[in-house]
Amino acid sequence: MEEGDDFTYLYLGIVNNFEEAKTFYWKFEEGEDVPEEWSIGIKDQNLCYNFGDYDCLSFFPNYLIPGDSTIFIIVVSNPGFTTGSSY
Repeated sequence: MEEGDDFTYLYLGIVNNFEEAKTFYWKFEEGEDVPEEWSIGIKDQNLCYNFGDYDCLSFFPNYLIPGDSTIFIIVVSNPGFTTGSSY
C-alpha cells in the first residue's frame, strides 16, 4: 500500500501458475463498509478504469502466459481524508 495526497494505492499481484495461458476477467465488489466519501478505481494490465467502474470490459480481457505475472492497482480517492477501513 502506498499513500499520497488524497489517494491510497493498493497493489494486487496475479501469477499464472497453470501450464497453459489464461484469459481472465474480473469484477470488483465494494464492501458495504466503504465510507461514502471514498471513490475506488481499478487499473488492470490493459486499462485504467474510471472511479466506480467495477467490471472488466468483456471485449478487453486480461491474458497471462504460464509463469507470467501482472499487477493490478486499486486506487482509493479520499479528498476529505475520511478515516475508515473496508475489506
